[in-house]
Amino acid sequence: MREELDIENIKETDVLFLKAIQDVVKSLNIIEELIETNGPRQSQTDSLLSDYEHLLEESKTRNKSLSDTAYIKIAKEIEKQRDVRRHQKNEFELERIYMQQNEKLFHKEYRAFFTNEIYQRFTALNQPYKPRVLTDKQIEELLAITVEERKKARKTNREKNNEIINQKIKAMLDQGYSQKRIAVELKMSQPAVSLRIKKMKELQHA
Repeated sequence: MREELDIENIKETDVLFLKAIQDVVKSLNIIEELIETNGPRQSQTDSLLSDYEHLLEESKTRNKSLSDTAYIKIAKEIEKQRDVRRHQKNEFELERIYMQQNEKLFHKEYRAFFTNEIYQRFTALNQPYKPRVLTDKQIEELLAITVEERKKARKTNREKNNEIINQKIKAMLDQGYSQKRIAVELKMSQPAVSLRIKKMKELQHA
C-alpha cells in the first residue's frame, strides 16, 4: 500500500512544494528533449548503418574482397548500431503513447492508467524478435560452427597465448632474470621455460 505523506510532521511544506515542482519541471524537460531529438538520432543511426552496409556491398564492385577480420569488425559495428536503433525505436513508441495519453497526468484518478499503459507497451516492445522469412533450420545453419572452425579458433587462441608468454619471457631476459626466476614468475616449469627460450633463439637465427 502506498505510504501517505505525513504533512503534519513536515514544517517547511512550501520548500517541499517548490522542490516537487522543480523535479516535475526537470523531468518534463528531459522528456521533451528526448522527444525532440529522437528523430535526428534515429536518422544518424540509420545513416551509419547504411555506411557499414555499403562497405560490404561495394567491396564486390571494387573487386577488392574484404578479409574475414574486416567482415567481423563491420558485423560487430552493425550489431552495436542495430542495438542502438532498437532502443531508439522503442523510445519513439513510448513517446508516442506519452503524447497521446499525457492529459491523464493532470487527473489524479487517471495517472495509474497512464503509467500502466506505458509499462504494458514497454513490456510488449521487449519481446524476442520473430523472423519473418528465415526458417529455424536456416537460422541453425547460419549460426552453426563447424568442428574445423572450432579447431581453428582454439589454435589461434593458443598461438596468441604462446606469443604473449614469449614476449613476457623476452622482457624478463632483457631485465636479467634467470630462467629459474622466470619459471617462478610465470608459474611454469624450468624445462618448459628453457625449451621456449631455445625455440625463440632458433627463430631469431632462422
